[in-house]
Amino acid sequence: APAISHLDLRQARFVGSGVVEAIASGVCVNPTLTTLSMRYNLAGEIHHLVSAVRASAVLRTLDLSRCGLDAEAAGALASVLPVAHALQSLDLRDNPVEVEGAAALGEGCSRSEVLLEVWLGSEHAIRIQVFRRVPNISMDVPLSEWDLVCAAGCLRANV
Repeated sequence: APAISHLDLRQARFVGSGVVEAIASGVCVNPTLTTLSMRYNLAGEIHHLVSAVRASAVLRTLDLSRCGLDAEAAGALASVLPVAHALQSLDLRDNPVEVEGAAALGEGCSRSEVLLEVWLGSEHAIRIQVFRRVPNISMDVPLSEWDLVCAAGCLRANV
């Protein structure tokens, strides 16, 4: 059987309970799924996907842009970033994460060993690069602060 490495469910507009939970369960057990896009889908069902991100050993890219995720949802995602051993890229553009959610993400990112980038903001999105010690390169680039662009202006969260 062919292996699924990329699953693009953008704009699927899931209806009914249990759909996101079933997808999250699949993410937990799929040994080849490295990229998942849930753009325009989650709303209040983020807790299922948070568990999947924690459990997956291979999910490297997660697109949750335009899912209606608020500060609480951003905080839930931030809490698993230090233990998400494969996640390298997280897209949260066009979500109302607010200042509190952005600060929580900054803290979670600072404790991640593998996360390379987080996308926040809106149409003028900012890409936050997480700099870590790269093997075979003798230069360390410190992670000292995050420039987070919010709709109301610019926030600087020190981590």
